[in-house]
Amino acid sequence: MHKSLGGSIFRNCFLVATLFSLSELAFAVSRPFPQHTIYTAGVIKPSRVTQSVLDDEVRAAYLAWKSRYLAATGSGQFYLDVHGGVWEPSAVTVSEAHGYAMTIVALMAGYDPDAKTIFDGLLRFARAHPSCANPNLMAWYEKRSGKAIVTGECYNATDGDLDIGFALLLADRQWGSAGAVDYKNEAKSVINASMQYTTNRKYWFVLRGDTGQDDMSSRTSDYMIDHFRSFANVTGGRTWPAVVDRSLAILASIQSTNSPVAGLVPDFVVRADSIPVPAKDNEFEGGSNGSYSYNACRVPLRLGIDYMLAGDTRDKAIVGKITTFMKLVTGGDVDQLVDGYHLDGTLIGTYSAMAFIAPLAVSATVDASNQVWLDDLWQKMMVEPIGADYFGDDLKLLSMISISGNYWAP
Repeated sequence: MHKSLGGSIFRNCFLVATLFSLSELAFAVSRPFPQHTIYTAGVIKPSRVTQSVLDDEVRAAYLAWKSRYLAATGSGQFYLDVHGGVWEPSAVTVSEAHGYAMTIVALMAGYDPDAKTIFDGLLRFARAHPSCANPNLMAWYEKRSGKAIVTGECYNATDGDLDIGFALLLADRQWGSAGAVDYKNEAKSVINASMQYTTNRKYWFVLRGDTGQDDMSSRTSDYMIDHFRSFANVTGGRTWPAVVDRSLAILASIQSTNSPVAGLVPDFVVRADSIPVPAKDNEFEGGSNGSYSYNACRVPLRLGIDYMLAGDTRDKAIVGKITTFMKLVTGGDVDQLVDGYHLDGTLIGTYSAMAFIAPLAVSATVDASNQVWLDDLWQKMMVEPIGADYFGDDLKLLSMISISGNYWAP
């Protein structure tokens, strides 16, 4: 990253910031990047670079990410272009990517003078592509039809809407809700719809989407514990705190019962209402539903962030087991990490994937004994440039923001 993007990006950044200074003043932010949030005592950062270098590396990654993935429709809307990705060639975006984009842009406000304009355009795009379940939720998949961008499939995906709701709370804190967009009210609309349509309200776990109250399956990467806490602060009551407790209980149960040696968690669980078990392969998405694969790889990110902010020891215990296994199976060599493991610890992956590497760096921050491991992971993240894969790059940038001390909860 440093050789290919470094000097020129920082010089360009200075010029952009100067040119748009009036825009920045017009949209003053309350928590501008960098924030240097005070995390839970004992949380560590990479030790081979200074804080200013960490911040600069986040800035450089953000500019590269923005240049590669953010796109405008020409009608005041913005979206994150997945460039087809793993989808069909006509794919434009998915709600998961849209939620990442809204969160990242809100966190980078104050550095990016156009953040509010982009954020509002992202919100307009989401509202222009509602799910068929509820207009406050986003259809999970959009594609090109000629020159138009249309909804490909209108059911929603839980993770995208949870991130969108959280991002709207960030926007309320950044810019306030007295302007053209009432971010707080928009957030409540998404949060309440998520509780109604994508949460099992008897057993308090998040569903995979609008799959109905009789569905007892769940996607572990949707356990966005810090989001649930923020939702609880806004809505009150015991609903979201109950989702926090049930999410962490499911993960701990799976580790203890189904992965006692490796301490891993699967992409999907079933029987989430009682004693959860890993889903069968090919039951929902792809062939690794019951393994630590391209969904579960996000669990260390989600729980690692929650530990940074809330200090919940349940987070630390769960990600600690995953970290211990990864250090053991690789012999402490981050270059040996691959993209997938069975719950017994045997390998199913063959590639080095940023979607696995970056979240493990977040979970490494929870304990000082992981310092060398964290430093090595950070170094590996820095030598792999943004631009290859929207999924891995989104997770990388979110991880960099959090690890550098610049993530915060609204």
